[in-house]
Amino acid sequence: MLTGMGAFLARLWRRKRSQCFEIQIRIERVEHYPFEGADLIAQWSLANFKGHTRKARVDRRQSATWNETFTVPKIAIPIDKATFRPGKATMFVTLTEGKAVIGSVTIDASQFLTSRTWSTARHLLRDSRTNSRLQVSIKSRQTKGSPMFQSGTPVALPDRTATPPRIDSTMQARLLEPSEGERKRMRQSSTWSAGDRRPAEPIWKPTTRRSSVHSVVQGIIGESMADDADHDHGQVMTACDRALINELDGSSIFRFRTI
Repeated sequence: MLTGMGAFLARLWRRKRSQCFEIQIRIERVEHYPFEGADLIAQWSLANFKGHTRKARVDRRQSATWNETFTVPKIAIPIDKATFRPGKATMFVTLTEGKAVIGSVTIDASQFLTSRTWSTARHLLRDSRTNSRLQVSIKSRQTKGSPMFQSGTPVALPDRTATPPRIDSTMQARLLEPSEGERKRMRQSSTWSAGDRRPAEPIWKPTTRRSSVHSVVQGIIGESMADDADHDHGQVMTACDRALINELDGSSIFRFRTI
């Protein structure tokens, strides 16, 4: 059992032990207009990993072309649980073309300290001022030292530049169009006949699945209205719910075919 100065020196030695990480940075997508095809310089820096006292910085610059992966292996970072502050160890990935900055992504470095297994994080940046879009994928693992966080979700900065995935128009049309069986039923149940001047109006009635969805939605709305004590807010919710019910009752054949 160490006491006094021995325990202090032991704690000091434990604090100075380095944690080693292997980090891979991949430029997955670059959209920059106008793009003249010049060499792109990708720079990353890990700063403020102690959270106080001094600012440490590690820089690597390599030439990166379209969709190229560049790796910085086994970076020795002298941090531990006592000095590290999640949310203050920030990592910057900047992509430049000559002297012009195309895009830059700021990431919380605490996600690198999860475990010894590989972990991947993807970050997206859209900058309207430079007319560019940058998508960076970072893959890391710990190669030396005890895991900083045994469990839990790593802290990450909020990604305010993330955009919902875009669905191709051709794929969207395929998803929305009726199936072959539905087309056959529509042809058989059509009210149009030869010589009739009226346009064909297929008879489309709610199926059992669609009716069940309708009843479930009505039950949820009823429960929410029963718990709502604000009368004015309840009127607004009633109007919104009525619009939802009307949409469920709509006659469009292209709705809810995946339910």
